[in-house]
Amino acid sequence: MNTEPTAKRPSWRRVLRWTVLIALGVFVVVVVAGAVWGYVVAGQLREEVAKIQAAGEPLTFTDLDADRPEVKEGDDAGRYYQAALALVRHEDSEEIWDAGRAYRDALSEIPTSRPADDVVQEVNRLLADNELALDMLDRGAERSGCRFDMGIEQGIAVCMERLSQARRAVRLVSLRTLVRASKGDGDGATDSAISLIRMARMFDHHPVMIVHLVKVACLALASQDTEIVLERGQPAEASLQNLQQVLLSVQLGEDLSRVALAERVYGLQLMRDQINPSLGKAALADQGSGALPERWPPAGFWNPPGRWMAVAYLRELAELVSASRQPWPQVLGAMEGVGSESSSFFPGQSPSFARAAVLTGKTMAFTRSALVSVMIERYRRANGKLPDALGALVPTYTKSLPLDPFTGTDLLYRHEEQSYVVYSVGENRTDDQGDVDSKEKSRRLIDVGIRIHLPRSR
Repeated sequence: MNTEPTAKRPSWRRVLRWTVLIALGVFVVVVVAGAVWGYVVAGQLREEVAKIQAAGEPLTFTDLDADRPEVKEGDDAGRYYQAALALVRHEDSEEIWDAGRAYRDALSEIPTSRPADDVVQEVNRLLADNELALDMLDRGAERSGCRFDMGIEQGIAVCMERLSQARRAVRLVSLRTLVRASKGDGDGATDSAISLIRMARMFDHHPVMIVHLVKVACLALASQDTEIVLERGQPAEASLQNLQQVLLSVQLGEDLSRVALAERVYGLQLMRDQINPSLGKAALADQGSGALPERWPPAGFWNPPGRWMAVAYLRELAELVSASRQPWPQVLGAMEGVGSESSSFFPGQSPSFARAAVLTGKTMAFTRSALVSVMIERYRRANGKLPDALGALVPTYTKSLPLDPFTGTDLLYRHEEQSYVVYSVGENRTDDQGDVDSKEKSRRLIDVGIRIHLPRSR
């Protein structure tokens, strides 16, 4: 019989055993909690998608295109714009920017000055080198429809490259307009300005925020060009009528709602890749049917943080879609504080919708002021004097006057011996007496509009 006492286990073994048990217990708790959270968040995500479907709103770019009118091949400006962008020389980008700025500064002076000889020579070279691209853009302007694709479905890199090409083309057409106006070719300058305004259609297909902002910049530049055309070019009555009709076709006020929908569709496309990469390829491959895969997103506990952020994003976008449908100027207030966090989920997202709404409103004010200025110029030529008030333009030159997007009331008008100005009160909602020229104050603090100097002042 063995009477020796049993050896006591070392303390480090007991510590190791309990450490392993505790770690295993924590692991099980984390896995269970993650699974529960994953299933809950996946259900919330499915619920948000179901709300979009129930509202009849687009989930894919195919859905987004469903309400757009069909464009026949012979009426499509897109193929001409595509050819033009491929022809514009990218190495001339800085030269185009600088030359346009120099010409605009010279033509804006009273009395008008002439750009430096080296600038004139450089501009002549730029226009000659890009003559074929400009011809393609003009041909596109003559077509009634446009299905040009900025390529956002193919990724932000493709889209940004095409936007860069488009911006070069926009600046090039604007430069041509300024050159023609400086030479007194009013009709040619007007035709060029019309081509630029028509180019804004390039940005209407899948108009995510960054695409929309480039469109806004394009139309703002075209409005500034219209001011110089009216002052320096002296186009004929027929050209003014054509310019008025094209400006009437600009409907920026209806764009914000479509931009909000396009942003959400783009977000859904990114979510398919980020939340579940294996599902992303299948979902994108199924894009052509316009339907999401069954049980999207799938149940599971993987990546619950990403899905939780996706739920927050979709809820935010739902608020944006609702706010974007408000009429002007109520949409400006509705956008305040909505959409400011959307950029935190997807890299490369655009500024807040509130700021984008203000920029859109300013460009609406520019284009509407340009439109009314064209009408005033037609009235002045027909009557030998300026109208005392904008109401004198109705009904001869327009059935109704465009409204100030920042107030919902008529645009303001002031005329003096040397000039007249058509303007909106702008972002601060205060009439600064038609101060659209001030360089000392922030652009946020002055009126937004067009000032035309009469021939005798030039």
